[in-house]
Amino acid sequence: MLQEEKKTSNISEIIRDVQSLYQFDSRPWVIGFSGGKDSTALLQIVFQALMGLLPEQRTKTVHVVSNDTLVEIPQVVALVNDSLNKIQAAATRLNLPFIVAQTTPTLEDTFFVNLIGRGYPSPNTRFRWCTERMKIDPTSKYIKDIVDQRGEVIILLGARKSESATRAQVLENHAIDGSSLRRHSRLPRCFVYTPIEDMSTQEVWAYLLQVASPWGGDNRALFRLYSQADGGECPLVIDTTTPSCGNSRFGCWVCTVVERDKAVEGFIDAGDQQLEPLLEFRNFLKDIRSRREWRERIRKNGQMFNQDGDEVWGPFTLEARKEILKTLLETQKKVSYELISTNELLFIQKLWQQGGKSLDGPTADTNHSVSHILRKVKGDRKMASWQDLLSGEEDEILKQICAKYDLKPDLLERLRAAEEKVAHLNRRDNIFNDIDDILEDAVPTTNYLELSTQVKS
Repeated sequence: MLQEEKKTSNISEIIRDVQSLYQFDSRPWVIGFSGGKDSTALLQIVFQALMGLLPEQRTKTVHVVSNDTLVEIPQVVALVNDSLNKIQAAATRLNLPFIVAQTTPTLEDTFFVNLIGRGYPSPNTRFRWCTERMKIDPTSKYIKDIVDQRGEVIILLGARKSESATRAQVLENHAIDGSSLRRHSRLPRCFVYTPIEDMSTQEVWAYLLQVASPWGGDNRALFRLYSQADGGECPLVIDTTTPSCGNSRFGCWVCTVVERDKAVEGFIDAGDQQLEPLLEFRNFLKDIRSRREWRERIRKNGQMFNQDGDEVWGPFTLEARKEILKTLLETQKKVSYELISTNELLFIQKLWQQGGKSLDGPTADTNHSVSHILRKVKGDRKMASWQDLLSGEEDEILKQICAKYDLKPDLLERLRAAEEKVAHLNRRDNIFNDIDDILEDAVPTTNYLELSTQVKS
């Protein structure tokens, strides 16, 4: 039997309903936390509800899950990370069964790997390739793992009917008669609970500003953030029915789905000039999407014409992707934080080298262009080295190999340069002679034969 449905905007009644549903069964809870006003109000209510229960009544785990797309507005990232740390610390101190987790897209699904590596055009309303890869999939995987372990799960969201008529209709469509739960539209064995759905925006703010955060958060700072950005909350997205970030909502700073990023513009108008380079880059991405010369004449599926016989626009060309990467790295120099990771750069180079083999463009890059662009933007004189792109773990592995075989530090770079010199040739007869010469010069005689054999194999 499911919990009987009760609709209210009275905080005390909502807290009692939360306590009742929490004790009703053993299904674990997952709270979607984006750091915005609605999810903060939701989590604060659940916190209060569990604090009002006896320790022996707190029988099941509550997962607080936040999603980081890796291209969130920096101010929002700082606020969310600070909140997550305080939430976990307070839960531990108060002996509350909370687990705080943050999901992120896989390396191959990040925004820049797809935009620059695969050449996906800047997202728009008709081709919003980013939402599923960066938001839905990472969080869904986390939830599915819990379902696999526990059978069913209840997801708590800060969705409210007053957000929009569309959102109100979505909430009604998935309702279960006589229950405060709804079936999830996409995830099997998952139910959705929206305890603050009948609260108005004014009621949410009144609650946050009048009731102190139980984990020590600063709700007035959150209010100021909204005031500066003229923005709304970008909700935790777990299916395609959840409203996307748009208009003035806090969301990804690279978002080109909307005409203007009012949130970032608001921060800049409020005095945060460091966001100007990000806004310029975002506007650059929106502009180049509609430039025919920046796009391939064939789509990834091989299509050249649509059903009406008109030419189609494919992914960004390789040259366009190089220019986008160069502009991004130049933007990164202007700000005080990382915009694209080393692992993303490595993966992008891998995709470029595959070229047409991966159906991401007809041209393969054999010139290690990522390294060249990186070194050019850094302003160094000498040619780029692939070692500039190594992660800490990879660099450590190479150091261990060099130590094991008593190798000079520059040996692998010389081997790479020899390979790069013939990478574009169909016949590479002399490559092993070149490798032999390099190894004979650099490796002690006792280790040379063994290492040479391994390289050739």
